[in-house]
Amino acid sequence: MSIFAHEPMVLPNGNSINVCFQQGERIISLALDDSCKGSGLLFRGSIELHRKPDKNSDDIELCTHEVFPDQGSIVVEATMKNFKAAMKWVEKKDDDPPDTNVWDDPEGHSQR
Repeated sequence: MSIFAHEPMVLPNGNSINVCFQQGERIISLALDDSCKGSGLLFRGSIELHRKPDKNSDDIELCTHEVFPDQGSIVVEATMKNFKAAMKWVEKKDDDPPDTNVWDDPEGHSQR
């Protein structure tokens, strides 16, 4: 798995940074910002999931809804529970059986 970050964005209304975790064609994008101003920390976070159509492509497709269909938006809140579900998704092999539900949490709530 590779981990990389984009250049920090420093804007008048706040700062942000984006860190990505990539395994094969699957990518987790974790964005943190300080839009609540005054804390000095980048703590408001969101998660997006992306997939490259193939190894040689520069294109990516958004697929957050595959793991978080009940969230109702493209991005989901960056909580540990959501990050763990995203990490399971990024580590899932494309040839795993379709009935393998890697998104079930220990409390028995499905993330599908």
